[in-house]
Amino acid sequence: MSADDQSSGHEFDLIATLLAPLTAHTPEALGLKDDAAVLQPPVGHDLILTKDAIVEGVHYLRSDPPEQIAQKLMRVNLSDLAAKGAKPLGCLLAAGWAPKTTRPWQEAFVRGLAADQEAFGLRLMGGDTVSAPGGAFFSLSAFGAVPHGEMVQRTGAQVDDVIFVSGTIGDGFGGLQVGLHNADGLSADACEALLTRYRLPLPRLSLGPLLRRFAHAAIDVSDGLIADLGHLCATSEVGARVRVEDVPFSDGVCEGLSKGLWSWQDLVSGGDDYEVLAVIPPDRALLFQQEALRVGLSVHPVGTIVAAQDGFNVLDPEGQYADIPHTGYQHF
Repeated sequence: MSADDQSSGHEFDLIATLLAPLTAHTPEALGLKDDAAVLQPPVGHDLILTKDAIVEGVHYLRSDPPEQIAQKLMRVNLSDLAAKGAKPLGCLLAAGWAPKTTRPWQEAFVRGLAADQEAFGLRLMGGDTVSAPGGAFFSLSAFGAVPHGEMVQRTGAQVDDVIFVSGTIGDGFGGLQVGLHNADGLSADACEALLTRYRLPLPRLSLGPLLRRFAHAAIDVSDGLIADLGHLCATSEVGARVRVEDVPFSDGVCEGLSKGLWSWQDLVSGGDDYEVLAVIPPDRALLFQQEALRVGLSVHPVGTIVAAQDGFNVLDPEGQYADIPHTGYQHF
């Protein structure tokens, strides 16, 4: 793991005293004393690679606890691995510290990494630390493994496949509104639940083996349900029909809906949910639901894959065709 060429000894001390201890049981990291790590995937497995970054003011708020910023960084990458059906192995961290970042803030950030490394098995193996005068950012390159040839791709969706989503949709959007103080009138319990979901998404790793068994295609919901389903449909060259009435919403999200704090269009396009969207052959859909429950997850059918010429259609809660001008988050 390297430090910024312009850095003082502080960065090297940070690596040695805060980050290196995270690798105590990870020989591949070489104690963070080299510029690279050594990783061999399990025999008979493919190595799956993904990379996500989070930026202050875009993916997290400056007021968010540093432990939870680190955990969100880990979990958005774990969500990608989950959608591929992969088991986590290791990661490389790039940390861009904002000016005047304090040592206690960095220590708290590393505690968050340590907690999720222990919880999910995504072990630090190296990376880089730099100064970021334009604002803090953090990036993770994550590695996972799947049995050879079994990675679940975005391509592969087929006409009549059932569209499933895990968990609930819209909590990320609702939690962001709470964090931005745009949720006046929402109960304290709802605010706490939604803010936690925004800050600490839940990677659905236990769904991975089931995706390899059942799914024709899958993707994690990061940009928004409609946007990410659109990505899957585009790569698979198919269309879709989504029933908003069947989209699972949490109690907190429903409370906000009832109070007019947001619309269903906001919830299906808001992003930051990090649930898994999968398309399953219709003759295996019920078994997929049952097997998901066995591993402690609820998956919900929200629509059907249709032929490309039939388009991409969203049916509103009354069953009428609806137009959603903004389908999901876009960086550019």
